[in-house]
Amino acid sequence: MKPILRPFLVLGKSEFWISLFVVFYIFLALIWLGRDCNRTTRKIAGLFQSIILTLGLDQNWSLFSPTIRNINLHNIAMITFRDGSVKLYEWPRMDRSSWLEQLRNEKYRKMFIDCVPWPFCSDLYPSVARFVARANANPANPPIQVSLAYFWNVSASKEHKTTREDLPRQTKYYCYYIYEVQPRDWL
Repeated sequence: MKPILRPFLVLGKSEFWISLFVVFYIFLALIWLGRDCNRTTRKIAGLFQSIILTLGLDQNWSLFSPTIRNINLHNIAMITFRDGSVKLYEWPRMDRSSWLEQLRNEKYRKMFIDCVPWPFCSDLYPSVARFVARANANPANPPIQVSLAYFWNVSASKEHKTTREDLPRQTKYYCYYIYEVQPRDWL
């Protein structure tokens, strides 16, 4: 018997494979999490990247300690119709919701505050814009353009703690995507 397999003699076949899988999983997780440490771990992570991404094992430290944004924002969509009228749609805002509404709308907050406005989710922009256009469909006056934007302001610094109610109003405007509605979007 090979010396490396001796510790596994007490295990049956299924326990051996389960143990091997757990060890391999921990190895992949540690390599993936440490890929920014040095060149060696980056190269090793590159070798296993397709396996990690295919199996959905990619992880990052933001699960445990996300980078705190220094801005306070709320997301909107501006729908321009054929006759030139504009409709403003605002996703549910936690600061204007009751406790029960906050529980019900948490997924919207996660999607439209933590994901959609940021460049790493730019692949979602056309889908969100098409969704907004379809939700506001009117055969007599169809939407021709959807602009995704947010109002924002700088949050209070760590030294000057404040409550949510006392945060500065979100008066700055940033449009991060403009979508021209196409005829194929109605199919």
